[in-house]
Amino acid sequence: MYEYIKGKLIKKEPTCAIIETKGIGYKIHIPVTTYEKLPRLNKEVKLLLDLHVREDAQKLYGFNTQNERKLYEMLKSISRIGSKKAISMLSGATPSEFKNRIVNEDVNALKTIPGVGK
Repeated sequence: MYEYIKGKLIKKEPTCAIIETKGIGYKIHIPVTTYEKLPRLNKEVKLLLDLHVREDAQKLYGFNTQNERKLYEMLKSISRIGSKKAISMLSGATPSEFKNRIVNEDVNALKTIPGVGK
């Protein structure tokens, strides 16, 4: 439904950012890899989005790159991995690091990622 948001960065934390556009502040849940790329406060920022709708909540998830969002979408397609766990997993490695760990079957490195067990 939403492709991206562009506006002024009002607040940033490792797990979320608040972006103001047209007088509305949007809380966007982000992985640490996106947090690390955010500009200083009150600067313009653009994040790619995913809207997650549940019966009891509507949440926006934001990503710095298309690769982050694609990996997030792939992770969500796995049984028992939802939006929250997928974001947590993305926070443990960049998309290329994550893919390399899978291709190389690096189980020990994969287990260090939050949300991944044996």
